[in-house]
Amino acid sequence: MKIILTGGGSGGHFYPLMAVAEQVRKISEDRKLLQPKIYYVSDQSYDEDLLFKNEIIFKKLSSGKMRRYFSILNFFDFFKTGWATFKAIIMVFAIYPDVIFSNGGFGSFPILLAGRIFNIPIFDKLLLCVSGILTIVWIILYLFSLEIEETSAVVPWFLSVPVFGYILGYFFSVKHFLFNNLSVQELFLSGFF
Repeated sequence: MKIILTGGGSGGHFYPLMAVAEQVRKISEDRKLLQPKIYYVSDQSYDEDLLFKNEIIFKKLSSGKMRRYFSILNFFDFFKTGWATFKAIIMVFAIYPDVIFSNGGFGSFPILLAGRIFNIPIFDKLLLCVSGILTIVWIILYLFSLEIEETSAVVPWFLSVPVFGYILGYFFSVKHFLFNNLSVQELFLSGFF
């Protein structure tokens, strides 16, 4: 089995992908399956030691970034993204993975487009969808409370949205929490941090 992990070059994209890779390896060992060949495709390797430890092959693919403000770099990055997409098509064809897992970011677009061209299954930001649904729910509750002119009824729900996200994170997380992390998490929830 071949898997491509792709995301932006920051730790916010990198470490969740490494957690996915660790869990895939653990499931393969538990079920006595062949170890998958995992590739990490991004503009930088971010933590080469962790990639080596998890036996992940790094492939560099620099992509252009779309800025939400006026910049002449947007013009040049349009061509950079086009070139990166061409290279991604060749890379995905050469690897031909069974699945592509993305955690977002500007670096993942060319690989996701190439995966779509070759009709490869793509998993993209599943946890962010859950978080987004929670956000939509509290916005609806807040607007409903404004309509009935009783905002005090929804403020506790509004303030508890991070707690619901925190609890749902355990159900959707690929990592198990440890007891030593529990005390830090309790301090966070109690408002000391």
